[in-house]
Amino acid sequence: MPTTTRDFTYATLANKDEALRIALNLLLKDPNYQKLPLRQVSTFYKSIVNNCYLFMIQGNKAVGVLMWLKTSAAVRDNCLLLDRSALVSELSHQGDAIYCIAFATLEPNFLLPLLRFFIKTHAHQDILIKRHFKNGKKVNQPIVLVKNQKRVKSDKFVESDS
Repeated sequence: MPTTTRDFTYATLANKDEALRIALNLLLKDPNYQKLPLRQVSTFYKSIVNNCYLFMIQGNKAVGVLMWLKTSAAVRDNCLLLDRSALVSELSHQGDAIYCIAFATLEPNFLLPLLRFFIKTHAHQDILIKRHFKNGKKVNQPIVLVKNQKRVKSDKFVESDS
C-alpha cells in the first residue's frame, strides 16, 4: 500500500520480477553499485520476494529504492563490535534487526528523505547501515546502528540486553 509524504510516495509492487528490474535499474544508475558482482542480485531478489524493500516514487516514476533483510541480535552485535557487514548467510526475512543491503536514489538530495522515511517507518527495529562506497569510490565507513530513530555511533555501542 502506498504511503505519501509531501514530495514522494513510497510503495512496493505486486509483481516481484518488475520490482527487481526497477530496483536493479535504479542501482545501476548509481556509481556506488555499478561494480557490484552479479551474485548480489540473488540477495536483492530475496529482499524483494520477502517484501523487504521500498520504492520512492515521484509522480509516476521510481526515483529511489531501499532494500533490506533481517539478522539476529547476535549477528547485529558482532557486526557492530567488528565493524563488519552481515554475511549473506546471516540474512533472512526474519530476525531481530534490519540490515540495509542497498539504497540508491536518482538525485543525491532524495537519499536523506528516503532514509528518514524508512527509519521512521521501522522505528521499533534496530537498523544497521554500512556504506562501502561514496561517489563511486570505495571508502571505509564505520557501520551505523539506528535505534529508536537515533543514530548510535558504533564506538559507543554497548551490548544489548538481548
